[in-house]
Amino acid sequence: MAFGRNGELIGMAASRDIPPMTAFVFVPQKLHINEDNIRARAPYMGELFDRRPDLFKAHDDAIYMPMIIYIWHEQLKGKDSFWFPYFECINTCDMPYMWTD
Repeated sequence: MAFGRNGELIGMAASRDIPPMTAFVFVPQKLHINEDNIRARAPYMGELFDRRPDLFKAHDDAIYMPMIIYIWHEQLKGKDSFWFPYFECINTCDMPYMWTD
């Protein structure tokens, strides 16, 4: 479903009220992008994480670094990536680095 003045926002709308603390979307664990799943899907990425503890363990943003590197890597694969359909539908114009003054 598209929202916004020009249909630039992609999302969903509830057809009825959803009470607080009610789960309504379930994502299987195997589809989570986290370090354990990255290591299972791409062992070479796990090797990189182990070789660079300064980035992936001690860095201030270490909790996010495996995901960032993995997503960059998957985006470089283009249509060969399992995640390609997801990358095609997310709206990157909402990212702060894309904002104009």
